[in-house]
Amino acid sequence: MRPREVELLFRFASHSLHSIESEVDMIDLSPTSSSPSSAGLTYIVMSSNDDIEDVWRGHVNRVMTDNSGTHAVNTFHLFARLFQETRHCIDSVTKDACTHLARSNTTKSLATQLLALLELLTTEMECPLVFVDTEAMMACHLVEKHKFCLLEIHESYETYLMRR
Repeated sequence: MRPREVELLFRFASHSLHSIESEVDMIDLSPTSSSPSSAGLTYIVMSSNDDIEDVWRGHVNRVMTDNSGTHAVNTFHLFARLFQETRHCIDSVTKDACTHLARSNTTKSLATQLLALLELLTTEMECPLVFVDTEAMMACHLVEKHKFCLLEIHESYETYLMRR
């Protein structure tokens, strides 16, 4: 790099750092009513060691009976865990099937292709991280729509479990 380019990069970096510091200084850290309740956080922490299937079923039941949306905000966190566990089980079954397919010369290439596809799906497919609070769900009238979507996901999951 030429000296002029280095100087410009240094100016840009120091300006960016300075503007970040000034933005941080302006942030109001006083508690607000939109802070997450400790009950919701306890619910998430307590469920970390439980069987995800049982936690998911309990969550669906709580959301269906809750009109305030306090339990609905936990759906995104729990669904990500449920998706991860389900994907892990499907990965395991698919790898076992590919092992059996690879034993035959006629299906060896199919097994290789399936494993390549599985690897792609495992490395590239993640649930998005969604942050939402109860007030936002209530203000946008999303609780009922959320319940409907949650029921559809739950029905699909229960169908998967029956066919597993």
